[in-house]
Amino acid sequence: MNTDARRAVVSVIPRLVLLGLLLILVAGCTDKFSDETVHKIDDERDLRSFDDWATASVLNMHVGWNAPRVLGQLSYRTWVDDLIHTPVNIVEQPFVIKGHLLAYWDIDYSDLSWETKLIDAQPAKTLLVRFYPQGPQDPQTEAMLEDLILLAEDSRRAVRFFIYDSFNEQGPLRVHSGVEAWDQDEIEAVLEPFGALADSFKRDQEGYIAMPAKVTLTEVLTYHELNSTFLNGKLTDVQSWPEGAAFDSDIYDLQRHNFLSLPWQQFFRLDSSASVYTQPDKESKVVLPPNIQVSDSGPTVEKISTYSTDWFLVRLYSDPDIKGYVPVNDLWIVN
Repeated sequence: MNTDARRAVVSVIPRLVLLGLLLILVAGCTDKFSDETVHKIDDERDLRSFDDWATASVLNMHVGWNAPRVLGQLSYRTWVDDLIHTPVNIVEQPFVIKGHLLAYWDIDYSDLSWETKLIDAQPAKTLLVRFYPQGPQDPQTEAMLEDLILLAEDSRRAVRFFIYDSFNEQGPLRVHSGVEAWDQDEIEAVLEPFGALADSFKRDQEGYIAMPAKVTLTEVLTYHELNSTFLNGKLTDVQSWPEGAAFDSDIYDLQRHNFLSLPWQQFFRLDSSASVYTQPDKESKVVLPPNIQVSDSGPTVEKISTYSTDWFLVRLYSDPDIKGYVPVNDLWIVN
């Protein structure tokens, strides 16, 4: 290679190095620009999930409770804690509604192992209350319910209210509800509007009771969780509504397929060696024989009622027409 050729090669090398540095710099800027663009698009998508009243300026400037605002018949405040979460709205006016009041026992086995027998379990039991609007309502209440659904961003009618005792307005928001099984005085206070009750409801602490009622709900909250709309209210007054219909299959939470329906249900796993009988007696006719596949866990049964401390009346979950009695000692918890 002659001298001129060597000089040409040497002069090209710095240019190649400079070009490589420029390409690296451009790629870095492009990545940064891409990340910022993606975040901006995500934020805008989150903002579009809210109605017109929740503008970008409101969400960005107010973290906590916003100033009171009006929607039709309602005056409400909104709590916004994050762009990616739906606001919690609190309505200031009381709702006077006719419908059905429900009290039920929530029995929680969630802290126990799958390998725990029922006789060894000590579940947490809580008395909870829900209300189901029926009607007819007066025109103003009907209009308020319509506005409440608009506020909740849900196209369905208000089908249930979860009754709560208190909530913490200082974030993060905490809603408290329910009476623990040991608080007998508070249980009596919650059940007083229902009048005379069967002793088994309080003694066995299971199942539900319901009554047609005219109630007053205050501090109604709306929010979304797990793709569902929640309406919560504080119960301040209960009056009997003798004209109300019976608590039947028209009630939302009596439909098995609905989210959080039939909250008083209890399910257990039947021991693989156990049978279901026509009577609470092992000498009676067998309705369901033992599970012949010893390697499999026993079938799931739903509790219908307590017969005694030793026997439950149950139905087979996979075939509800099969009903019978099982010894409590043969049941395992399902959490």
